[in-house]
Amino acid sequence: MIVPFDPALLRARVLQGAYDDGIRAVAITLHLHGLSVFAGPMRAAAREIARQIGFLQISVSHETSPLIQAGRRG
Repeated sequence: MIVPFDPALLRARVLQGAYDDGIRAVAITLHLHGLSVFAGPMRAAAREIARQIGFLQISVSHETSPLIQAGRRG
């Protein structure tokens, strides 16, 4: 199932839920169209939301590895 990027959903259901469960590290990777012109702002938004919530370690796939294959990078 493909779900459009939704910052409110990411914050409320995904990242906040993980943080509330005690998780303090998060990896951000965009698999579908991860290299598109739209991916940069989405990655930046996801990172900022994670930072605001309080994650201690935030890894963004394109910074961790320059590989084009997002599956391997993630």
